[in-house]
Amino acid sequence: MKKPTAVMLFLFFAVSLFSLDVSAITSIEDAEFPLTHNIVWKDDVDPELELLPSLPGTEQIQQCFSELRPEIAVEKLYRVSLSPNAAGDVRSVFLRLANIFGNPETQTKYMYDSHWRGEVPLIEEAYICNERGRKALPLQFGLADIPGTFEYFQYADEANFSGIIMKVSLDITERYVRVSLENVRNLRLGILSVLPKESIFVENFFFVEGNALYVYSISQLKKDISIKRIGPSTVKPAGMIRKRMDVMAGWVAGELTQ
Repeated sequence: MKKPTAVMLFLFFAVSLFSLDVSAITSIEDAEFPLTHNIVWKDDVDPELELLPSLPGTEQIQQCFSELRPEIAVEKLYRVSLSPNAAGDVRSVFLRLANIFGNPETQTKYMYDSHWRGEVPLIEEAYICNERGRKALPLQFGLADIPGTFEYFQYADEANFSGIIMKVSLDITERYVRVSLENVRNLRLGILSVLPKESIFVENFFFVEGNALYVYSISQLKKDISIKRIGPSTVKPAGMIRKRMDVMAGWVAGELTQ
């Protein structure tokens, strides 16, 4: 597949210094995706979210990022090809996305390359729950729920961490879907408490342009993980986050296109 020209790449990065214009996104070749950017805070300069598209709804993501000032943050931009029929019915695509997130039990099919355990399912168990983790039925949304905003909780045991409870905020509109997640329980590795509650923030922003669904995702850790004490060798948190983001994007794409 033909690579972007130097002129196009210059245009892309020049635009993304402040926000990423949709026309710049759509001109990038499929082979370049997913785009990835590791974010580093400096005392004198607040970094920009270089991959955040310039669209209604994304200003809230930028604002939350600026207020949080996470020590570790990774943003990625994915492209998922859609059939012409699907791309022409955006409301149905968004409804399907809402129902994918409303039934996290399907995540258990998707694999992750664990630093300690090798190739394993990233999510071993997941379900909708109440704030204390008690299991509830999957959520089912209909066209009447667009537009709409919903909040609920999700439990997960995953490859390295267990007993995760996330508060999920789902915003479905005619133009985009935004899914925000925040941990409401300490993140544990065995008997060790690795991260306190309200320290993990994940944002997913979905929009359709042309015959593709675009997925902007940013994973943020409010504080760095003390990783040398939880394994025989050092694990880079940003690398671990990137792999998890790819699995979750694969889950959405797989469930959407099956």
